[in-house]
Amino acid sequence: MTPEQQSSSGFRLRMMICQTRRIGIATESCAPRGAEDMTQALQQELILRNLAPWVDLQVGPCLGYCSRGPNMRLVGHQLYHGVTLGSLNDICTDIIAILAAQGITPSAPDLSEILPPV
Repeated sequence: MTPEQQSSSGFRLRMMICQTRRIGIATESCAPRGAEDMTQALQQELILRNLAPWVDLQVGPCLGYCSRGPNMRLVGHQLYHGVTLGSLNDICTDIIAILAAQGITPSAPDLSEILPPV
């Protein structure tokens, strides 16, 4: 990534991820609804799609909508509710579209270190 491609924080996009765990109301917060697992899965998906250099994942404060969690906010763009493994493809598609609108096309990842030779 060249300096021209980076923002002051080093990333083009920031994803805030609620991992609030409310005491006494276990189902009304993001952590018990799987936010931690979704954070790890999103991080892996960003790496596999070579989007990780462009997106800063941050565990943030409550985003509201506790009963609809886990919640993630692509800052300045979209708020996602009820994030599941199936949602991650849509989130990555949105990220790719936003980067494309900025003139950025992430290169295909080099999977040679991850996948065994055929």
